[in-house]
Amino acid sequence: MASDKVQIKGFVTIPPEGSWLSRISLEYPDIQVSIVSMLPVGPSGGNILIIFKGIDVSKRVSELKPGGGIVSCTILHDEKNKILANLRIDSARILHAIMEFEVPIRYPIKLTPGKATADFITERWRIDELITKLNEIGFPVEIQRIGPVKTAHLLTETQANILNIALKKKYFDIPRGIKLQELASEVGIGASALSERLRRIFKKLSLNYVLDDDS
Repeated sequence: MASDKVQIKGFVTIPPEGSWLSRISLEYPDIQVSIVSMLPVGPSGGNILIIFKGIDVSKRVSELKPGGGIVSCTILHDEKNKILANLRIDSARILHAIMEFEVPIRYPIKLTPGKATADFITERWRIDELITKLNEIGFPVEIQRIGPVKTAHLLTETQANILNIALKKKYFDIPRGIKLQELASEVGIGASALSERLRRIFKKLSLNYVLDDDS
């Protein structure tokens, strides 16, 4: 029943080492970091869309090398002091736990030194199971607020579908798993139209999250 569902705001404590989250937290403590999309890859990996905002952020993130859980980092959109990047990671334990218990997330997930803050929307029993699991794998959770579900959508259904197809077809991988023209065929529109829609998606993500200073 809808009345059984709640929106829970809380944060996951990031351990000082041992994960890609630890590495981002340690290397960019002075940069605003927001995760805007996550997709599981294989039995343990993940594909992450992440936004960085800060002074000289483009240069600093472009120097991010594979290692410490990060397989690759691709800059997708670059503006002054803010970028959208795609991270491939080899171990996405939090994401796979979330998928296991079918807990929806309301993006963005905001990263600060030692913490990842997010809204979870689900039945209360699911969040209890998820918290237990995350505690077991070394990511303690603290609930900050529990309340009724708030509905708001960043991307339209069409935009979200395009983004999901692009991620599943490995369009953002290095090298790309699919060409723009092939991806356009999958989506059912022309290549130029798809390119424009992708730019609009990235701009909307940036404007809503990179420029959002209500943290």
